[in-house]
Amino acid sequence: MLIEEFEEEIRRKKRRKKIILLIITFIWLGFLTILLYNRFFSDNIIIQEKEPEKKEEIVIFYPDKGLKFKKMTLKLQKNMQEKERVDLAIKTLKELKTLPEALVLYEVGSDERGIIYANFSKHLVEETKESKREIAAVFSIVNTLITNIQNAKAVQFLIEGEPVYTLNGIIYIYKPIFFNDNLVED
Repeated sequence: MLIEEFEEEIRRKKRRKKIILLIITFIWLGFLTILLYNRFFSDNIIIQEKEPEKKEEIVIFYPDKGLKFKKMTLKLQKNMQEKERVDLAIKTLKELKTLPEALVLYEVGSDERGIIYANFSKHLVEETKESKREIAAVFSIVNTLITNIQNAKAVQFLIEGEPVYTLNGIIYIYKPIFFNDNLVED
């Protein structure tokens, strides 16, 4: 009888080991299933990034007295496209007599480095003969565009599709021009 009880005790221990091993196996399989699901199926979930909020205003920089620039803020209609915003800024600078009335902005675009390429008509060269007028035109465009175009760092001027060294000998514009906060009033 002692041998039978001993054998029965051994069978119970083996059953317990099998049950424990079975439970551990199920836990391990569950963990592996979750891991594989996350690895192969959760990547297919598309997370829609929130579109950056568009500003409901634009800032215009224009010369006031001498060469100090003032800021003017214009309220906008909702959902204005970037090109419409830039056109409004150029139109406002013309109305403020900072830019030549006949000036045309043919196109504007930017690259991944934050350089804005602004292609203007020849009127920008022809009608900015005075040094103050050249400085006012260049930096009112540069400061206004950089402030209002997302991720912009500098402006590359093009006249009739080509880069030029200078408008009339004062500012070297063959390379991109950066924001000039020295001209802006506090």
